[in-house]
Amino acid sequence: MPEDKKIIESKLLSVKDITICDATAQMITKARRDGVELCFDRAASMKPCPIGAESACCKHCSMGPCRMNSKDPYGKVGVCGATIDTIMARNFGRMVAAGTSAHTDHGMAMLDLFREVVNGRNTDYTIKDPQKLLDVAASIDIPVEGRSLQDVANDLYAELERTYTQVNGEIPFAKRVPPKTLETWRKLGIVPRGAMREIMEMMHRTAIGVDQHYENITKQACRTALADGWGGSMVSTEISDILYGTPSPVVADVNMGVLKEKQVNIIIHGHEPNLFESMIASVNSPTLIAAAKAAGAEGINLVGMCCSGAEMMARHGIPHAGNFTSTEAILVTGAVDAMGVDIQCIKQGLAKVAECYKTPLFTTNTRCHIEGAEHIEFDDHNPAACTDEIVIRAITRFKNRSLPIEIPRIVNTGVHGFSYEYINYMLGGSFRGSYTPLNENIINGRIRGVAGVVGCTNPRVKQDYVHVELVRELIKNDVLVLLTGCAQIALAKAGLC
Repeated sequence: MPEDKKIIESKLLSVKDITICDATAQMITKARRDGVELCFDRAASMKPCPIGAESACCKHCSMGPCRMNSKDPYGKVGVCGATIDTIMARNFGRMVAAGTSAHTDHGMAMLDLFREVVNGRNTDYTIKDPQKLLDVAASIDIPVEGRSLQDVANDLYAELERTYTQVNGEIPFAKRVPPKTLETWRKLGIVPRGAMREIMEMMHRTAIGVDQHYENITKQACRTALADGWGGSMVSTEISDILYGTPSPVVADVNMGVLKEKQVNIIIHGHEPNLFESMIASVNSPTLIAAAKAAGAEGINLVGMCCSGAEMMARHGIPHAGNFTSTEAILVTGAVDAMGVDIQCIKQGLAKVAECYKTPLFTTNTRCHIEGAEHIEFDDHNPAACTDEIVIRAITRFKNRSLPIEIPRIVNTGVHGFSYEYINYMLGGSFRGSYTPLNENIINGRIRGVAGVVGCTNPRVKQDYVHVELVRELIKNDVLVLLTGCAQIALAKAGLC
């Protein structure tokens, strides 16, 4: 790496203060020896803007940016007269809108594929869990008795499409909300009408000269957030299970030790299961396996990272190499022969690190291009064209490896894949599946509650530490814990999954 790009040692944090993940720590140390900058180094050298960190800055119009003082919050107002309360509510509302748009777009993409499969226009994917399809349809009052799967599927598509396009009424999955909760939402006026409507209105309200009362802005932020959880996120989850199968417990390996020095290592990282499912087919192609062996490899090793990796781990037992803050560090091993990414949680910094270690980095989704990465468009109607090419390029890189390889010899084996359906079965069997045993033990006090711990790791916070310590305390206090996302991987590495 050029001299002017080398990391300034004085700004570096001690590795033990950065992460509790030994594999990531090993790669941070190697990256520093190699003069390669990772997200942890950027976080250390770039302090957060103190005004932005307090959400005391408004830049929503050309009269700004306007800077407030959070230590004297009502000492001044913006040029338009906006108070710090309005500014903070606007900033938060736009963050909610951005997050909801991501899950909404992902859910729409899954629903589009479902439509094509149901109508027979896409034969590369099939409905793997017809019972889940019937259960989801019945949960939103679509008749299923005595009807063909095709008819039910068409009705389900039409109904779920309203999640996005509807402008009045309530989104379909509002029918699943517990009655008392739904009653509260209705009283507050926060039941989502349609995801697109809520996102659009949130953006409009937070523009200059529109909604200028923090309580009213926050109310719309709540409705927009519910359009995410009970709209885009829920649709994508249910459709993924219908198309690819509902997870059940499976033993899987986690951490960087899942890389194999004598195999072609391919990492898929992102959020779209379509890409990963096609990649599973590609790496099992006899032709491509033969090509890998002809290049001197013992085989092809497919590994996941981040959320699509966690989904494939739960569904198929695919090994998982690490969470969000380890996605650059894994490349430092020198053993990654290709990384394919699609959408969400993809750092632009991957391109520079991949270049340093001569790892081909491929973007695959029209929504996500990265300067310095090669783009191979993934098409649901011809998925192998993309995934086969990634495998071929990975084999070429394996054959031409020229840099030292250092793989942390750390693997954490655990059990993953506890879906709602499996937990229901686990508590009551095939004929008496029920959450009654759980409810009874919460009522009698043996279990003090259930906590969901979800979310990303952040290079400004000690990697994995907060997730692990929080969950340990919850377990210590007789609280059941459900995990997903990067938090799940943090706990898996700590031996708690």
